[in-house]
Amino acid sequence: MLKDKKNKIVVYILVALFAFFTAWWLGMLFSRSFKDHTHVLLSAVYGVIALIGGINGIVVARGLGSFKSYFGKAIILLSLGLLLQEFGQLAYSYLNSIAKVALPYPAVPDIGFFGSIPMYIAGAIYLLKGLGVGTIIKKAPVKLLASILVSLTIFSVSYWFFLKGYSTTDKSKAATFFDFGYPLAQAIYVSIALVILLSVRGLIGGLMKKPVILLLSAFLLQYAAESNFLYQVIHETWGPAGYGDYIYMSAYFLMSLSLISLSAPIGSLRKASSEAQRV
Repeated sequence: MLKDKKNKIVVYILVALFAFFTAWWLGMLFSRSFKDHTHVLLSAVYGVIALIGGINGIVVARGLGSFKSYFGKAIILLSLGLLLQEFGQLAYSYLNSIAKVALPYPAVPDIGFFGSIPMYIAGAIYLLKGLGVGTIIKKAPVKLLASILVSLTIFSVSYWFFLKGYSTTDKSKAATFFDFGYPLAQAIYVSIALVILLSVRGLIGGLMKKPVILLLSAFLLQYAAESNFLYQVIHETWGPAGYGDYIYMSAYFLMSLSLISLSAPIGSLRKASSEAQRV
C-alpha cells in the first residue's frame, strides 16, 4: 500500500510538471513577449520529467525483482532509456546554448538519444518474456505477423515522408547510419510492443491491456519525436522549445506513466505465479 501511495505522489508530480511545461510552451506560442532565452530554458528543463520517471522506474523495479526477474529487467532497461534521453537533452542544451558549440551530426547528445533505443528494445523483449508472450505467439503466430506488418508500414511511411529523395552527398557514413538507424531501430520496439498488446488480453483478467497500450503510445510518440527531429534537422527548421520538443516531452511523460502503470499488474502476476508454485 505504501508503494501505491508513493507511485500516486510521483504521478501527481509528473502531471503537475507536464501541465506547467505545457502552459509555459503555450504561453510562448501565443505571446510575443517571451524572449529567445526562455525557449532555450524550457528546452533544457522539461527533461526533468524523464529524469523523475527514470529514477522512479528503477526504484519500482526493486520491488519486481530487479535484475533477478524478467519484469525487473524490463522496467530497469526502460527506465535507463528514459535517463539516456535526458542525458541527450542536457548534452544538447549545454553544447548548443551554453557552450555555443557548432554541433556536428552525430554528436555527444546522440549517445543518449540513440543509446535509449537498444534499452527500449531490450526492455520490451524482457517484458515479452516475463509475460510468456512467446507461448501465446506459438499458438497464434498471426499476431506476430500482424505486428510486423504494421511496424513495416509505419517505417515505410516514415521513410517516404522523411527520407524520400535522401542524398548521401556531403554526409558522413556515421550521419547516414543514424539517419536510417533511428527510424529502423525504433520500428523494432514498436513491433515488440504491438506483439505484447495483441497477446495480453487474457492476462490477469485483462489488467495488462491498458498499461501496455500506454507503453505502446509512449513508443509511438518517441518514434514520432525522433522522426520529426530528423525531418527538421534535414530541412534546417529545428529550434529549441518548438513543436518537436513538445512531442519529446509528451513521450517522456507517457513513458514515465507507463512504468508506474505496468508495476501494479506485474506485481499481481508475480504474486499469482508464486502462489501457484506453492500449491
